[in-house]
Amino acid sequence: MAKLASPDAVGRFALGTAVTAPIFLFAGLNLNAVQVTDTERRFAFSDYLGVRLAGMLAALVAVAVIVSLSPYDRQMRLVALAVGMTKAIEGVSDIHYGFLQQNERMRPMAASLMWRGTLGVLAVCSVLWAGGGLLLAVVAMGASWLAVLVAHDWRAVASLMRATARHPLQRPRWRTFRHIAATSAPIAVVLMLVSLRTNLPRYFIENQLGASELGVYAAVSSLVAAGNLVIAALGQAATPRLAHHYFAVKLRAFRRLMAQLLLVAGFVGCAGVALAIFAGKPLLRVLFGPVYAGRADVLVWLMVAGLIAYADSFLGCALTAARRFKIQLPLFAVTAVACAGASAWLVPRYGLIGAAWAWGATLMLESIAAAVILALAVRARSGQP
Repeated sequence: MAKLASPDAVGRFALGTAVTAPIFLFAGLNLNAVQVTDTERRFAFSDYLGVRLAGMLAALVAVAVIVSLSPYDRQMRLVALAVGMTKAIEGVSDIHYGFLQQNERMRPMAASLMWRGTLGVLAVCSVLWAGGGLLLAVVAMGASWLAVLVAHDWRAVASLMRATARHPLQRPRWRTFRHIAATSAPIAVVLMLVSLRTNLPRYFIENQLGASELGVYAAVSSLVAAGNLVIAALGQAATPRLAHHYFAVKLRAFRRLMAQLLLVAGFVGCAGVALAIFAGKPLLRVLFGPVYAGRADVLVWLMVAGLIAYADSFLGCALTAARRFKIQLPLFAVTAVACAGASAWLVPRYGLIGAAWAWGATLMLESIAAAVILALAVRARSGQP
């Protein structure tokens, strides 16, 4: 997108994502985590799917209402709605991934992610190359993701269901739906706050510096997100095993796996910082163009924040594996407020570097608090005073 469109278009896409992400994360209720850690199999796949479909529909309605009341122009509103549609499709795929993770079948999930990534990039590039504009590019990306959901994700789950003599669709159980939603509500609020914490600097950048600067920030920070693909994959794969160790009171194995994950986070994060310091400018020029190459200093600070974010991600996986959902609510509420305050102070004064500082400082606060909460949970599980 950065290569084929202007920084303003990239900024509009980033703003559409920033507006819709908290809504869809809340409506999604983090059912994937609840589903993966449901070791007793109390609820069926169709139960989780029903709750997710209802949530995605509610989120689309909420996005439509919010953007209609926003001060953005008509084109920006349509882009936000199109981004919302892609997130709804992604949310339904996520429930299929949860079932596959629950059964430790990572290969079909990996294949789906590769298809989605490849087809999504090809769809966006093709439309922008042909001069179709940002809105059509987002719609094309959503259409490619829908094709993967129908042709691959559903078939993978149905095949696994048949192998276990079960059927993926059953009659709706409304009481069960309510119970799942009530169980997941605290973590849904947490995810919304996490998304707000990530996107708050972007709101201030767009408001104070404009969409073009937001486009630069979004493109540069996508390199941090690239590293997070490795971290997220490992976290998703490790969460069921962490949950098993924790609830089976195999705490030495739990600690050993956490130490290994944090070592990986340190390695990936330090590699990113070194790359930014020694090759940031030519890397940005090759990937995004000369406009972005001039902001290599922003990349360095974003990679430092990314190092903290990777460790924080694994700590969050461990808290989820231990089903410490409710305690995360005050934690992320405090960090979201802290991020808003830091962004309001630093972005007008220091621009994009200030946004990176605000994000990194908030992540540091969050990581320290999460580590303390996790240590107390493990100690309580072991029966120590």
